[in-house]
Formats: sequence, structure tokens, C-alpha cells
Amino acid sequence: MNTKDILSWLALVLGAAIIIGLFFIFLKDMPDDLFVLNLCVSLLVYALFYVDVLVPWVDWRDKSKSRIGSIGLRWTVTWIYAILAIGSMVVCNTIFNVGFSAQLIIHGMLLLILILGISGALHASDKVTSVYNKEMAAQKGITEMRRAFGELKQTVYNSSNIPQEVRSKIEKIEEDLRYISPSEHPEAAALEKQFSEMVRDFCINVNSYSENSGRVMSLLEKVDYILKSRKSIYSL
Repeated sequence: MNTKDILSWLALVLGAAIIIGLFFIFLKDMPDDLFVLNLCVSLLVYALFYVDVLVPWVDWRDKSKSRIGSIGLRWTVTWIYAILAIGSMVVCNTIFNVGFSAQLIIHGMLLLILILGISGALHASDKVTSVYNKEMAAQKGITEMRRAFGELKQTVYNSSNIPQEVRSKIEKIEEDLRYISPSEHPEAAALEKQFSEMVRDFCINVNSYSENSGRVMSLLEKVDYILKSRKSIYSL
């Protein structure tokens, strides 16, 4: 356990101890059932703020930032519950002297609202994660295309017998490759895979360009055609 964890746990324990101490000092004459109920509600409110403020709720290692997508809802639910819970304790115990059963029902309803709110926040977080995973899946094929084409450029760069015509064509394809859009369409994934395979086939043949010049040009034309076909698919 590191220093940060120790301090966090210390803050939790000290905060809870202070709340319990205040109850025993100022509310010791309250009926036992109401004393326990209000103490539990107060500790719950403190625990909620402890989780949201002292414990880092956002995991910066999570690339999807799923928690950021629902943190506003989470904080809103926490504040609404805290205000209503504390307000009901003050009103029920100092103004109207409401009995234990009625207070238990009130706090039970507020707890239900809290649970529904947290469930909504978790659902929003899952939705963000789902969208991120779809985006990453759609981006994977494009990443592989660019990686394969990077290998092609390196191969051509290391070959001294490649004519300028071929190099110019490769530069044009590289420029087009920069503006390709992610897509979840099955046809897009098939074209992305075909493009990468064709590029690697080109790399194999270009090493002996003088013997395979016809095939090299044919492969390059096919690579260009596949890329143009893939660029026509935009939907994410």
C-alpha cells in the first residue's frame, strides 16, 4: 500500500470518526432507532463524497474515458441525494419531529433514487466504452493498411532500381491513404485486408523489379483501385 492509499484510508476513517463523534456529542438524546438511522444516512452521504472527491474516480489509463462520459451525471446524483437526505434529517428531526417509520420510508425512497441514478451513470459509462470499442475496431483495419504501406515505402526507399514513375504513384497512393475514413461496414474490412495483403505482395516482388516490372505495376494499380474502392465507404 503506497502513501496515497494510506492517506485516502486515513481520511475515510477520520471523517467517519468525526461524524460519529458529533452524533454522540450533540444528538445523544435522540431515540436509539432515529439515532442509528440518521447516523447511517450521514455516513452514506460522507462515503459518496469521499468516493467522488478523495478517490480518483477517473482512470486516466482508460483510453475510452468511459467514466468521464458519465461523471457529470454521477456528481449530479450525489449532490441531489446529499441535499435531500440532509434536508430531510433536519426537517424531520428539528421542525416536525417525524417518527422512525416515516423517516425510514423517506430515506428508503431517497436511497432508491440514488441507486437509480448510479445505475444510469454506469449505463452511460458502458455506452461510452461500447462506442469507443466500435471506433477502435473500425480503425484497426486502417491502422494495418498504413503499417503495411509504411513497409512498402521503406522497401522502395532501400531499392535503387525503382523508376520515378513507380515512386510517384506510391506518393499519390500515400496521399490518398491519409484521408480514408473508418467504417464498420463488412465490405470495408474486406477491402482493408485485401489492401494490406496486396501491398505485402508488392513488397516481395519489388525487390526484383527488373525481372517483375510488369507484375509490380499491375500490383500497384490494384492497390490504387482497392484504396479508391475503400475510400468510397464512409459510414462509421
